[in-house]
Amino acid sequence: NTLLLLFLIHAPVSQRLFYYFSCKAVGIKTYLVQDYSIVCWDSDHWNFAPFVIFMLLVFTCGLPLFVSGLLHVNRKSLYNPKVQAYIGFLYIRFQKHAEFWEIHEVVRKCTLMGLLVFLPATSRSAAAILICVVCCCTLNFFRPHRNRIVLFVSQTSFLMSTFKYVMAVIMRINASEMGEQDNRGLGW
Repeated sequence: NTLLLLFLIHAPVSQRLFYYFSCKAVGIKTYLVQDYSIVCWDSDHWNFAPFVIFMLLVFTCGLPLFVSGLLHVNRKSLYNPKVQAYIGFLYIRFQKHAEFWEIHEVVRKCTLMGLLVFLPATSRSAAAILICVVCCCTLNFFRPHRNRIVLFVSQTSFLMSTFKYVMAVIMRINASEMGEQDNRGLGW
C-alpha cells in the first residue's frame, strides 16, 4: 500500500521539485517561475536547495531505481506465488515480459512533467514530441496491457499527448507570417 501511494504522488511531487529550479530572468535578476517573490540563487533560495536536491535524488530517482532493483533481483521468479504476493501488484496487470511497464510510466511522466524544465523554453515542445513518439513506439512494441480496451485507451492517451506538443510547436509560429489558407487549415 505504501509503494502504491508513493507511485501515486511521485509525478506531482517530482514536478514541484523540478520546478524549484525553473527560473526566469526579469531585468537583471532571475525569479522562481512558481513564485516571483523568490529571487533565484540568492541566500533564501540556496538555503532550501539541499533539501530539494536530496528529495530529487532519494524520491524522484530513488523510488524508480528501488522498484527496478526489486523487479530485476526477482526477475526469474516474478510468477512464483511468494514473490507475486510480495510485489505482484507492480506487474500483474501487464503482459509477461512487460513487468517493467510501471517504471516506464513513472520515467515518462517524470520526464514530461519535470525534466523539460531544464531545457530552453523554445525547445521544450520539440523534446516532448520526441519523448512522446518514443513512448508511443515502446507502447506499441511491448503492448504491455492485458486488456485490449486499456491498451487502446493508453494508445489514445499517448497520441493525444504527442499531438498536444505538436500543437504547441505549431502555435509558436508567427500567425502574421501565415496566409489565410494556412490559418484556416491550422484551425481545422
